[in-house]
Amino acid sequence: MSPAPRAWGDLAERDLGQVAGVSGRHGRLYETDAMDFAVLANRDDGVAVVAVVADGISSAPRVAEAPWIAVRAGIRSLAEGVGRGEDPAGASLAAAGAAHRALTEQAAPEGAPAATYASAVVSGERITVCWLGVCRAYWLPAGSPAGQEPDDSADRAVRARLLSRDDTLAEELGELVATGRISPEAAAGHPEAAHVITGWLGADHPAAAAHVEQFTPAGLGALLLCTDGLCADWPDTADLAAMAMPAAMTRPLSAAADLVRFAVDSGGHDNATAVIIPFPPRDDLIQPSS
Repeated sequence: MSPAPRAWGDLAERDLGQVAGVSGRHGRLYETDAMDFAVLANRDDGVAVVAVVADGISSAPRVAEAPWIAVRAGIRSLAEGVGRGEDPAGASLAAAGAAHRALTEQAAPEGAPAATYASAVVSGERITVCWLGVCRAYWLPAGSPAGQEPDDSADRAVRARLLSRDDTLAEELGELVATGRISPEAAAGHPEAAHVITGWLGADHPAAAAHVEQFTPAGLGALLLCTDGLCADWPDTADLAAMAMPAAMTRPLSAAADLVRFAVDSGGHDNATAVIIPFPPRDDLIQPSS
């Protein structure tokens, strides 16, 4: 769809006005994140923004190439589907399937490239997110329903939301505990469960099935799509909202850069990518992609 983001030091950034993203490389790690997005400005029901992020799995081959394979296939499918007026949920699942097939086709005797994945469709009516793995989607509100900024971070935390759910052993164990199928003591016997990924795209996971959720915001805000290099070491949703807002509403590139620079400068364990989309989409924020 679009060229790779331009490099800026250890960061790569791209800005379409209505949506912007930044990737940061941690230390001497290979760049294993990818992102792409598009603004669909000619839809009958108004502007829509589509975005995809992916993170290569380090234990699989071609770790730096895998996320770009997934992102390019995913964003192409997603933009075409939403542009044709397809239901965003169905288009999102179809795009995840296209990304999975693109990676599967790259399987070789030395192994299969793999990536975790998340996408978003943001229109004036609702937000649709789709994911598999540990890339995340957050709703970051601009303020109270009356348009006032929250008085403190605790107030904002009530409103900020994690829209996705990690595909990890920890999440699965948590569900088993919640439903009474195993004891909390049994779950506690897996201290590294949060780092065991149970969902990804690639030939070595033929049963990969992405998740999709739709959300209708009650007011102004922004969607944050990110890789786990940002959220794994910064799990507090209130802190994310406090740093991103209010800049995310009118200066999404600046807000995304602040998040990624903080994650990288704080000594996070992984590369970090943040894509920010203000809600609702605004025609006056759209800039040419060239």
